[in-house]
Amino acid sequence: STQSTWETRHLIVMDFGPCELYGGAITSVLPASFRDISDLREVPDHQEVRTEVETDRSVIIELLDLEEDVPDDQIARFHFQKLHDHSDALESEIALVEPVPEESMPNFPGVFKCALMGRQRVAKFRERADAANIVEVHLVVLRLRNVATDVLIQFIAPLALSPCSSSATTAIAAGGGTPFLEVFRQFSFNLRVNDWSLFR
Repeated sequence: STQSTWETRHLIVMDFGPCELYGGAITSVLPASFRDISDLREVPDHQEVRTEVETDRSVIIELLDLEEDVPDDQIARFHFQKLHDHSDALESEIALVEPVPEESMPNFPGVFKCALMGRQRVAKFRERADAANIVEVHLVVLRLRNVATDVLIQFIAPLALSPCSSSATTAIAAGGGTPFLEVFRQFSFNLRVNDWSLFR
């Protein structure tokens, strides 16, 4: 069976630093190697993207309208399917869906939160099918009903790169840098809303 995302205790990793999102209205931590992608390309207002260029690993946070018709126990699968459709993924597989323990996201007490682990085979920038890469996808969904918002956090890391892909010259994520599960855990653990007027 797939190991829970949350089983390992949180580690203190020295290369994590502050990460400001939405002008500081939301904050967390990330390794310094993750860069704000809006410096390179346009990013929608509801989205923040941080990418580690050397490994093609990404952390994406989106503020979405609350999907009131989708029950809590289906919301992670719902957003995983939307991600599949949006990226024109060729294949998708869900390995695990589980609740997020309160102690793993302590700044959101009483909020429904769940996580999903899966894989998708995706062609970056709509490249042809033989350039498709296998990527590991970790999702966290926070249902902020008080502000009618689903917060979707995506952690995406390449597992296998096609030699035809535009990413083929980057390192495979598992090969170096801070372990990606630790990035996932630390970002989630330290995530905090500082200014709730962001959701107005």
